[in-house]
Amino acid sequence: MPPSLRRLLPTGALLVGALLTLPGCVLHSSKIARTREAFAQQHPKAQFEREVMLDLGPLSLWATDGVLHRFIDDASFEKARPYLRYLHRAEVGVYAVSGLPSLRASAGATLLPDRLHEDGWKTVVHVRDAGEHVWILARPGRGASPLRRLYVLALRRDELVAARLEGDLDRLTAHLLGEYGPRLPFLAGPASRKTAPSTPASPTEAPDSTEAPDSTEAPPISF
Repeated sequence: MPPSLRRLLPTGALLVGALLTLPGCVLHSSKIARTREAFAQQHPKAQFEREVMLDLGPLSLWATDGVLHRFIDDASFEKARPYLRYLHRAEVGVYAVSGLPSLRASAGATLLPDRLHEDGWKTVVHVRDAGEHVWILARPGRGASPLRRLYVLALRRDELVAARLEGDLDRLTAHLLGEYGPRLPFLAGPASRKTAPSTPASPTEAPDSTEAPDSTEAPPISF
């Protein structure tokens, strides 16, 4: 996972811990459970044991301001608070994983369950290294807000984290770009990325296959 993305996790972990105490917080999510089943079907030799599961509805998210402030310092509270107004629902699942096959970069196409794409989700970001794969998937919405649903999946050899978000996510993305844009350039899609001028490769120089996108992934969507 990129360091820029990893720096956001401590605030997120505190936020999830605080949300556990809120009214309307359900410790089950059928959608996240179906995603776990999809991973289990895709990898029949692996085990996915539930550790945490949350389904946070509008009441939980509305009540967050008062409860969250009791758990974290003022600086972290002020950093997390602006993003909550864009969310209408948040579902989170954490699973302990054992028996998973290789997590090498070339295996990314077979690690993600086919069912997710069959259900209409499109991969917009896939970040991978030797020990972890992170996918961000989107499902288009209707009306003035074309981006209403995001699915974030992080898979390691010993853990699967799934987070499904619903709300005004195009506005949330714009807010994130304004705050973290220089550190999270992939959020803006390929059109806004700054790339260095290309240099023709020498005839004897083979292309770097590790930089090529997975052929099964949908083209990135510009937010």
